[in-house]
Amino acid sequence: MYHVFLLIEDGFFHITNLALAKIEIAIENMDLGTLKDLQSLIKIDFCSTSDYHDEGCSTAVMFNLGSEIHLMIGGEKESIVTHWTMDPHQGKMCLAHSINDSLIPGVRRMEVVENHLYILDTENALSLWDLHFLVMIHCWQDLAIHDFKLTTECGSASMVAQDKGSMKMITLTHQDKSQITSLQIRCLPSMTICYSLDVSSVSCLVQTKINMDTLYVLEGICENPESSRGEPISAVVVRCFTEALPENRLSRLLHKHMFEEAEKFAITFELDLELVYKVKLDFVLEQLASASVGGYGQDVWSELVEEAKTNLMKITVSYLV
Repeated sequence: MYHVFLLIEDGFFHITNLALAKIEIAIENMDLGTLKDLQSLIKIDFCSTSDYHDEGCSTAVMFNLGSEIHLMIGGEKESIVTHWTMDPHQGKMCLAHSINDSLIPGVRRMEVVENHLYILDTENALSLWDLHFLVMIHCWQDLAIHDFKLTTECGSASMVAQDKGSMKMITLTHQDKSQITSLQIRCLPSMTICYSLDVSSVSCLVQTKINMDTLYVLEGICENPESSRGEPISAVVVRCFTEALPENRLSRLLHKHMFEEAEKFAITFELDLELVYKVKLDFVLEQLASASVGGYGQDVWSELVEEAKTNLMKITVSYLV
Protein backbone atom coordinates (compact mmCIF):
# COMPACT_ATOMS: atom_id res chain seq x y z
CA MET A 1 0.00 0.00 0.00
CA TYR A 2 1.21 3.48 -0.88
CA HIS A 3 0.64 6.94 0.59
CA VAL A 4 0.38 10.09 -1.53
CA PHE A 5 0.58 13.65 -0.19
CA LEU A 6 -0.68 16.49 -2.38
CA LEU A 7 0.36 19.90 -1.07
CA ILE A 8 -1.78 22.97 -1.80
CA GLU A 9 -1.63 26.55 -0.51
CA ASP A 10 -3.68 26.06 2.66
CA GLY A 11 -3.17 22.37 3.47
CA PHE A 12 -2.59 18.93 2.00
CA PHE A 13 -4.50 15.90 0.78
CA HIS A 14 -3.48 12.51 2.19
CA ILE A 15 -4.37 9.60 -0.11
CA THR A 16 -4.08 6.12 1.44
CA ASN A 17 -4.83 2.47 0.58
CA LEU A 18 -3.28 2.80 -2.87
CA ALA A 19 -2.49 -0.73 -4.04
CA LEU A 20 -0.52 0.40 -7.09
CA ALA A 21 0.83 -3.04 -8.03
CA LYS A 22 -2.65 -4.57 -8.03
CA ILE A 23 -4.06 -1.57 -9.90
CA GLU A 24 -1.38 -1.96 -12.59
CA ILE A 25 -2.16 -5.67 -13.02
CA ALA A 26 -5.91 -4.99 -13.17
CA ILE A 27 -5.37 -2.31 -15.86
CA GLU A 28 -3.22 -4.67 -17.94
CA ASN A 29 -5.89 -7.38 -17.67
CA MET A 30 -8.74 -4.91 -18.31
CA ASP A 31 -10.32 -6.19 -15.09
CA LEU A 32 -12.88 -3.46 -14.39
CA GLY A 33 -14.42 -5.33 -11.44
CA THR A 34 -11.13 -5.50 -9.57
CA LEU A 35 -10.40 -1.85 -10.41
CA LYS A 36 -13.70 -0.78 -8.87
CA ASP A 37 -12.98 -2.82 -5.74
CA LEU A 38 -9.51 -1.28 -5.41
CA GLN A 39 -10.93 2.19 -6.03
CA SER A 40 -13.47 1.73 -3.25
CA LEU A 41 -10.63 1.09 -0.77
CA ILE A 42 -8.86 4.39 -1.54
CA LYS A 43 -9.24 6.95 1.25
CA ILE A 44 -8.67 10.71 0.88
CA ASP A 45 -8.28 13.05 3.87
CA PHE A 46 -7.67 16.80 3.86
CA CYS A 47 -5.64 18.53 6.58
CA SER A 48 -5.77 22.32 6.80
CA THR A 49 -2.59 24.26 7.57
CA SER A 50 -4.18 27.73 7.56
CA ASP A 51 -3.83 28.03 11.35
CA TYR A 52 -0.05 27.52 11.12
CA HIS A 53 1.10 28.76 7.69
CA ASP A 54 -0.92 31.95 7.31
CA GLU A 55 0.84 32.88 4.06
CA GLY A 56 0.48 29.44 2.54
CA CYS A 57 2.67 26.34 2.18
CA SER A 58 5.78 26.62 0.04
CA THR A 59 7.27 23.12 0.10
CA ALA A 60 7.04 19.72 1.80
CA VAL A 61 9.04 16.54 2.28
CA MET A 62 7.83 13.11 3.33
CA PHE A 63 10.02 10.55 5.13
CA ASN A 64 9.80 7.40 7.24
CA LEU A 65 11.19 6.77 10.71
CA GLY A 66 10.89 3.03 11.12
CA SER A 67 7.32 2.19 10.15
CA GLU A 68 6.04 5.70 10.93
CA ILE A 69 5.13 8.16 8.18
CA HIS A 70 6.18 11.79 8.68
CA LEU A 71 5.54 14.96 6.72
CA MET A 72 7.42 18.26 7.01
CA ILE A 73 5.77 21.36 5.54
CA GLY A 74 7.60 24.65 5.01
CA GLY A 75 6.18 28.16 4.79
CA GLU A 76 6.70 31.69 6.00
CA LYS A 77 5.75 33.97 8.91
CA GLU A 78 5.15 32.55 12.41
CA SER A 79 5.35 28.77 11.81
CA ILE A 80 7.97 28.25 9.14
CA VAL A 81 7.99 24.44 9.54
CA THR A 82 5.26 22.11 10.75
CA HIS A 83 5.88 18.43 11.47
CA TRP A 84 2.97 16.04 10.88
CA THR A 85 2.70 12.38 11.89
CA MET A 86 0.09 9.67 11.57
CA ASP A 87 -2.14 9.42 14.65
CA PRO A 88 -2.87 5.69 15.14
CA HIS A 89 -6.08 6.40 17.05
CA GLN A 90 -7.59 8.92 14.63
CA GLY A 91 -6.12 7.22 11.56
CA LYS A 92 -5.02 10.51 10.00
CA MET A 93 -2.13 12.97 9.96
CA CYS A 94 -1.90 15.30 12.98
CA LEU A 95 0.43 18.14 13.94
CA ALA A 96 3.32 17.00 16.14
CA HIS A 97 5.79 19.91 16.25
CA SER A 98 6.47 23.28 14.66
CA ILE A 99 9.38 25.72 14.23
CA ASN A 100 8.82 29.47 14.58
CA ASP A 101 10.55 32.22 12.62
CA SER A 102 13.05 33.20 15.32
CA LEU A 103 16.01 31.61 13.50
CA ILE A 104 15.07 31.69 9.80
CA PRO A 105 12.47 33.85 8.02
CA GLY A 106 10.87 31.19 5.83
CA VAL A 107 11.45 27.95 3.92
CA ARG A 108 12.05 27.50 0.20
CA ARG A 109 13.21 23.87 0.10
CA MET A 110 13.82 20.96 2.47
CA GLU A 111 15.51 17.59 2.23
CA VAL A 112 15.76 14.77 4.77
CA VAL A 113 18.64 12.29 4.99
CA GLU A 114 18.96 9.89 7.90
CA ASN A 115 18.54 11.95 11.10
CA HIS A 116 19.14 15.33 9.49
CA LEU A 117 16.92 17.96 7.92
CA TYR A 118 18.44 20.42 5.43
CA ILE A 119 16.51 23.69 5.01
CA LEU A 120 17.11 26.38 2.39
CA ASP A 121 15.43 29.55 3.62
CA THR A 122 13.96 32.52 1.77
CA GLU A 123 17.20 34.51 2.21
CA ASN A 124 19.28 31.83 0.40
CA ALA A 125 20.90 30.53 3.61
CA LEU A 126 21.24 26.78 4.12
CA SER A 127 20.90 25.27 7.59
CA LEU A 128 21.17 21.78 9.08
CA TRP A 129 18.70 20.57 11.73
CA ASP A 130 18.34 17.56 13.98
CA LEU A 131 15.34 15.69 12.61
CA HIS A 132 14.05 14.37 15.93
CA PHE A 133 14.33 17.50 18.07
CA LEU A 134 14.10 20.14 15.30
CA VAL A 135 17.16 21.93 16.67
CA MET A 136 19.50 23.82 14.33
CA ILE A 137 22.95 22.25 14.21
CA HIS A 138 24.70 24.49 11.68
CA CYS A 139 23.96 27.35 9.30
CA TRP A 140 25.94 28.40 6.22
CA GLN A 141 24.96 32.07 6.05
CA ASP A 142 28.01 33.04 4.00
CA LEU A 143 26.87 30.94 1.03
CA ALA A 144 24.18 32.51 -1.17
CA ILE A 145 22.62 29.20 -2.26
CA HIS A 146 19.84 29.43 -4.83
CA ASP A 147 19.07 25.68 -5.00
CA PHE A 148 20.52 22.42 -3.71
CA LYS A 149 20.14 18.65 -3.74
CA LEU A 150 21.87 15.76 -2.00
CA THR A 151 23.39 12.79 -3.75
CA THR A 152 25.21 9.65 -2.69
CA GLU A 153 27.28 6.93 -4.30
CA CYS A 154 25.48 4.34 -2.18
CA GLY A 155 22.77 2.15 -3.64
CA SER A 156 20.11 3.77 -1.43
CA ALA A 157 19.64 6.47 1.17
CA SER A 158 19.48 3.80 3.89
CA MET A 159 23.15 2.94 3.24
CA VAL A 160 24.36 6.49 3.87
CA ALA A 161 24.86 5.89 7.60
CA GLN A 162 27.31 3.09 6.77
CA ASP A 163 29.30 5.18 4.30
CA LYS A 164 29.04 8.84 5.28
CA GLY A 165 31.90 9.80 2.97
CA SER A 166 29.80 8.99 -0.09
CA MET A 167 27.35 11.86 0.54
CA LYS A 168 27.72 15.02 -1.53
CA MET A 169 25.73 18.21 -1.98
CA ILE A 170 25.10 19.90 -5.32
CA THR A 171 24.43 23.62 -5.00
CA LEU A 172 23.62 26.53 -7.28
CA THR A 173 25.40 29.47 -5.70
CA HIS A 174 25.11 33.12 -6.74
CA GLN A 175 28.33 35.10 -7.18
CA ASP A 176 27.66 38.48 -5.61
CA LYS A 177 25.40 40.49 -7.98
CA SER A 178 26.80 39.08 -11.21
CA GLN A 179 24.87 37.31 -13.94
CA ILE A 180 26.77 34.11 -13.24
CA THR A 181 25.68 31.26 -11.00
CA SER A 182 28.07 28.51 -9.98
CA LEU A 183 27.09 24.85 -9.97
CA GLN A 184 29.19 23.34 -7.19
CA ILE A 185 29.61 19.82 -5.90
CA ARG A 186 30.55 19.85 -2.22
CA CYS A 187 31.77 17.03 0.02
CA LEU A 188 29.85 16.52 3.25
CA PRO A 189 30.14 17.25 6.09
CA SER A 190 33.09 19.58 5.36
CA MET A 191 31.27 21.45 2.51
CA THR A 192 34.56 21.69 0.62
CA ILE A 193 34.17 22.22 -3.14
CA CYS A 194 35.34 19.31 -5.29
CA TYR A 195 33.89 20.56 -8.60
CA SER A 196 32.61 23.92 -9.87
CA LEU A 197 31.12 25.15 -13.14
CA ASP A 198 29.59 28.49 -14.14
CA VAL A 199 26.01 28.31 -15.43
CA SER A 200 23.31 30.84 -16.29
CA SER A 201 21.84 32.92 -13.49
CA VAL A 202 18.41 31.48 -14.40
CA SER A 203 19.01 27.84 -13.49
CA CYS A 204 17.55 25.17 -11.27
CA LEU A 205 18.40 21.61 -10.31
CA VAL A 206 16.13 18.79 -11.46
CA GLN A 207 15.17 16.87 -8.33
CA THR A 208 15.83 13.14 -8.78
CA LYS A 209 16.46 10.17 -6.51
CA ILE A 210 19.32 10.62 -4.06
CA ASN A 211 21.33 7.75 -5.59
CA MET A 212 21.06 8.86 -9.23
CA ASP A 213 24.38 8.87 -11.10
CA THR A 214 23.37 11.63 -13.49
CA LEU A 215 22.80 15.25 -12.55
CA TYR A 216 20.37 17.38 -14.56
CA VAL A 217 20.29 21.18 -14.60
CA LEU A 218 17.56 23.27 -16.22
CA GLU A 219 19.17 26.43 -17.58
CA GLY A 220 17.70 29.56 -19.17
CA ILE A 221 19.86 31.02 -21.95
CA CYS A 222 19.78 34.65 -23.08
CA GLU A 223 20.35 35.73 -26.68
CA ASN A 224 23.29 37.78 -25.53
CA PRO A 225 25.01 36.03 -22.58
CA GLU A 226 27.25 39.07 -22.07
CA SER A 227 24.33 41.43 -21.49
CA SER A 228 23.36 42.79 -18.10
CA ARG A 229 20.81 41.19 -15.79
CA GLY A 230 17.23 41.54 -17.01
CA GLU A 231 17.77 40.27 -20.56
CA PRO A 232 14.81 38.01 -21.53
CA ILE A 233 15.38 34.26 -21.80
CA SER A 234 15.44 33.06 -25.42
CA ALA A 235 15.90 29.32 -24.82
CA VAL A 236 15.69 26.73 -22.08
CA VAL A 237 18.14 23.82 -22.12
CA VAL A 238 18.64 20.74 -19.98
CA ARG A 239 22.26 20.01 -19.18
CA CYS A 240 23.32 16.55 -18.09
CA PHE A 241 26.38 15.84 -15.93
CA THR A 242 27.77 12.39 -15.33
CA GLU A 243 31.05 10.70 -14.42
CA ALA A 244 33.62 11.36 -17.16
CA LEU A 245 36.14 8.61 -16.34
CA PRO A 246 34.89 5.07 -17.15
CA GLU A 247 36.93 3.63 -14.27
CA ASN A 248 35.15 5.88 -11.76
CA ARG A 249 31.77 5.06 -13.28
CA LEU A 250 32.51 1.32 -12.94
CA SER A 251 33.55 1.83 -9.32
CA ARG A 252 30.24 3.58 -8.57
CA LEU A 253 28.24 0.76 -10.14
CA LEU A 254 30.10 -1.84 -8.10
CA HIS A 255 29.69 0.25 -4.94
CA LYS A 256 25.92 0.16 -5.51
CA HIS A 257 25.97 -3.62 -6.20
CA MET A 258 24.60 -3.00 -9.71
CA PHE A 259 26.50 -5.98 -11.11
CA GLU A 260 24.63 -6.53 -14.37
CA GLU A 261 25.08 -2.88 -15.35
CA ALA A 262 28.72 -3.03 -14.22
CA GLU A 263 29.41 -6.11 -16.35
CA LYS A 264 27.88 -4.51 -19.47
CA PHE A 265 29.76 -1.27 -18.78
CA ALA A 266 33.09 -3.07 -18.33
CA ILE A 267 32.60 -4.92 -21.63
CA THR A 268 31.66 -1.74 -23.49
CA PHE A 269 34.69 0.23 -22.29
CA GLU A 270 37.08 -2.76 -22.16
CA LEU A 271 37.64 -2.44 -18.41
CA ASP A 272 38.70 -5.10 -15.92
CA LEU A 273 35.79 -7.56 -16.20
CA GLU A 274 37.24 -9.96 -13.63
CA LEU A 275 37.14 -7.22 -11.03
CA VAL A 276 33.36 -7.15 -11.48
CA TYR A 277 33.16 -10.90 -10.82
CA LYS A 278 35.45 -10.59 -7.79
CA VAL A 279 33.32 -7.85 -6.18
CA LYS A 280 30.15 -9.80 -6.99
CA LEU A 281 31.67 -12.95 -5.48
CA ASP A 282 32.51 -11.08 -2.27
CA PHE A 283 28.93 -9.81 -2.12
CA VAL A 284 27.47 -13.31 -2.64
CA LEU A 285 29.79 -14.76 0.03
CA GLU A 286 28.57 -12.12 2.49
CA GLN A 287 25.00 -13.15 1.70
CA LEU A 288 25.92 -16.78 2.24
CA ALA A 289 27.36 -15.94 5.65
CA SER A 290 24.13 -14.14 6.55
CA ALA A 291 22.02 -17.00 5.20
CA SER A 292 23.84 -19.54 7.34
CA VAL A 293 22.68 -17.80 10.53
CA GLY A 294 19.46 -16.25 9.28
CA GLY A 295 17.43 -19.36 8.78
CA TYR A 296 16.98 -18.95 5.01
CA GLY A 297 15.39 -21.78 3.05
CA GLN A 298 17.28 -24.43 1.11
CA ASP A 299 16.31 -22.86 -2.23
CA VAL A 300 17.90 -19.53 -1.30
CA TRP A 301 21.02 -21.27 -0.01
CA SER A 302 21.39 -23.37 -3.17
CA GLU A 303 20.90 -20.34 -5.41
CA LEU A 304 23.61 -18.39 -3.57
CA VAL A 305 26.03 -21.34 -3.77
CA GLU A 306 25.48 -21.66 -7.52
CA GLU A 307 25.95 -17.92 -7.94
CA ALA A 308 29.23 -18.07 -6.02
CA LYS A 309 30.46 -21.01 -8.13
CA THR A 310 29.57 -19.20 -11.37
CA ASN A 311 31.51 -16.08 -10.41
CA LEU A 312 34.46 -18.07 -9.10
CA MET A 313 34.78 -19.93 -12.41
CA LYS A 314 34.95 -16.59 -14.26
CA ILE A 315 37.94 -15.41 -12.21
CA THR A 316 41.25 -16.57 -13.72
CA VAL A 317 43.70 -14.08 -12.17
CA SER A 318 45.03 -15.83 -9.07
CA TYR A 319 45.68 -12.69 -7.01
CA LEU A 320 42.00 -11.78 -7.23
CA VAL A 321 41.02 -15.12 -5.72
